[in-house]
Amino acid sequence: MTTLTFGKYVVTKRLGHGGMAEVYQARDPILDRHVAIKIVLPHLAAEAGFVERFLHEAKLVASLRHPHIVQIFDFDLLDD
Repeated sequence: MTTLTFGKYVVTKRLGHGGMAEVYQARDPILDRHVAIKIVLPHLAAEAGFVERFLHEAKLVASLRHPHIVQIFDFDLLDD
């Protein structure tokens, strides 16, 4: 059985998917905690300007603090 990883994160299960991305539960082995990972669908990530827009969105959301908003702790680009 192959273990699915994204960077340092080890996927434990798929939580859901939509028109833009898939979301996974994963384990951060360094900080020993569960995290949610949002993976943008490949056809969208290949669009001109999409990565910049997604990074801009991540920066905006990372600046927010509210009990009903998930905090962002990391952002990365990975090549297949």
